[in-house]
Amino acid sequence: MNAEAADWPELDESYTDAFGHVDAAVYAVARALWPRARNYAHAKLNDEAAGQRLLFKAVAAVSRQDRTRLKDLEAYLWTSFERLVLDELRQRQREHGADGELEGAPNRAADAPDQGILQDILIDEIVCRMTPATQQLFNLLTLGYSYEESARMLGTQANVLRSKLAKEIQRIKQNLHND
Repeated sequence: MNAEAADWPELDESYTDAFGHVDAAVYAVARALWPRARNYAHAKLNDEAAGQRLLFKAVAAVSRQDRTRLKDLEAYLWTSFERLVLDELRQRQREHGADGELEGAPNRAADAPDQGILQDILIDEIVCRMTPATQQLFNLLTLGYSYEESARMLGTQANVLRSKLAKEIQRIKQNLHND
């Protein structure tokens, strides 16, 4: 057993949590993903506990899906988890923005945005404009998977993925230019 996965709890096959029944096969994949998921949640949310909660939520959601036509359970679970983390990040940003408005006059020096935050927001905006299939590819690429690995997970060819991503980027550039 991976030492980093040691803090991932063992569950019996009949486990049900607040999100629903957990399929043992999906849970096993989540256990293997937990070290990477923990790092991702820490980087995005600075909150490993929220990462574990969101991975459990993704496990329950994937457990409810018909996975007979699914090519790669790990990629599907990761994408589900990542989407939940980004949703939580957006929610926290909205809440933080609302709190700042209630506190009174802004302090320009204190409110100067961090470059990293601006980049994250810009990337999130661009990703939101992508089609779901391109978002999935983009997520795999940002996680360090190659086009070839991503193609195997998605059941297609690497050159098709490269072409789709290039066309999608052109479409988004055009739309941003027209906005």
